[in-house]
Amino acid sequence: ENRADQSQAAKIKYSAPILVKPEHPPGMDKSNSVATLVMVSAEGTRVRMQVKVKAKLVKGMKKFGLRMGVSHENLRFLLDGKELTGEELAGGLDGANILVERKDF
Repeated sequence: ENRADQSQAAKIKYSAPILVKPEHPPGMDKSNSVATLVMVSAEGTRVRMQVKVKAKLVKGMKKFGLRMGVSHENLRFLLDGKELTGEELAGGLDGANILVERKDF
C-alpha cells in the first residue's frame, strides 16, 4: 500500500508543472510565428513584410509583385546572389534582405 501512495504522490508532483506551463507573455507566441522579410528592387521599391513562418516564400513574392504592379513571375528574387524559387519557407529566411530584379525577356 505504501508504494501505491508514493507513486500517486509522484504523479501529482509531475503533473502540476504541465498546468503551470502556458505562462507566456502575451504576444510571445505571435512573434515566433511570423518571419520578417525585406524585399528591395533595383528601382528602389522597398517592402518590409511579415509572413507566417510556415508559409512558402511565394506568398511574399506575390505581395511584392502587387506593390510593383507586376506579376511576381516577371521578377527574380535573389538572396546572396542565389535565385529563390518561392518554395522556401519564410521561417528559414527571417530577417533576410532579398534583392528583386525584373526578368529580361
